[in-house]
Amino acid sequence: MQNKKKLLIFDFDGTLFDSIRYLSEAEVNAVNEMGWKPITLDFARKTIGLSLSVIYEQVSGDKSLSKLQEFTDRFNKYFFARAKEAGYFDGIEEMLASLKEKGFILTIATGKGRASLDRLDKMLGFDKYFDFNICPSESEPKPSPQMVNKLLKKYGLKPEDAVVIGDSEHDLKMAQNAGVDTVAVSYGAMSRKELEQYHPTKIVNTVQELQKTLEELK
Repeated sequence: MQNKKKLLIFDFDGTLFDSIRYLSEAEVNAVNEMGWKPITLDFARKTIGLSLSVIYEQVSGDKSLSKLQEFTDRFNKYFFARAKEAGYFDGIEEMLASLKEKGFILTIATGKGRASLDRLDKMLGFDKYFDFNICPSESEPKPSPQMVNKLLKKYGLKPEDAVVIGDSEHDLKMAQNAGVDTVAVSYGAMSRKELEQYHPTKIVNTVQELQKTLEELK
């Protein structure tokens, strides 16, 4: 990985926010309420990072997205009933404050919808750390490179100036499709062994290791 990275593009769930359990349970419960073929928690875990429209099509087989709003409402009902029990992974806020002080551009590229992300911002106040965030409603969803490309364009940077930090194959594929280096975290949705299949530039196991890795980039 080259030095002097300026733009840090973070995934949200499973990378910053310790929400994997609650998202997985919300997806399983929403699918059951919709009366579709049941899914497992493991299946749901592997879809985290995708937009709800993509998940909807995978679990329902309905390409017309005719009941997407109903599915979204049911999903959010379950997720936000438990979201207050979640929070940042230990050390995340300290890491973000340190990176911001060192002059990095901090951004979020998430599969979460705009309304949900804004609702969580009111709970967590993460905008004080981040310069910008982008959702599938403003771009093509992961693993399309469009969110990364839009961030690069916004800041007038090249792929070699950025790094994507994420916990799933969807984050890694998005970054690789954009030609951007990746730091994968193994404390989120996927294990180190699972992440290795997607050839990230680097894998870290803890927030402390992540902070050290990122601070060494500048």
